[in-house]
Amino acid sequence: MIETQVPTTSARWLPILALAGITVLGMTGCGGDNSVTDSSVVGMRVNLTASPDPIIAEPSTDTDFEWTATYTITLTETGGLGGTITGIGLTLRAASGGIEVITDEDPSETTLEAGDARLEANGTRDLTFVTFYSVPGDGSEALLDFAVEITDDDGFLFQDGRTFPIP
Repeated sequence: MIETQVPTTSARWLPILALAGITVLGMTGCGGDNSVTDSSVVGMRVNLTASPDPIIAEPSTDTDFEWTATYTITLTETGGLGGTITGIGLTLRAASGGIEVITDEDPSETTLEAGDARLEANGTRDLTFVTFYSVPGDGSEALLDFAVEITDDDGFLFQDGRTFPIP
């Protein structure tokens, strides 16, 4: 199990240690000749789900933050083509107004627990996160923007994302 403390503001990419085999890459558009964002172009299809859904906020055990959320993002490949997870991204925003969630001095912190970076054809891959955060104003309501980038076994770049609520 690998754990890494990383900031999540400004949609920064989660740097995963090289031992996990994941390289952090920007996902703002196509990344070259083999890069696609339309899953109909390649055989890979990935469904993103969260557990619990909705993600649950609890009072934080870290005195620097008001809230903590522990959740698992499950990637399920349904197109019959495996691949390697090459990048993931998280952004936590206030549910009201969409302002990125930060504390007085430090950005919100996320701990990622990751094994190998392989997503098998017709398989699933669970990514578990523990996120400590504070929302400007009152309450714990936030939106988690999750993005994944996978290089499939045919060499094509697959990108997808989803927003999950934290009520």
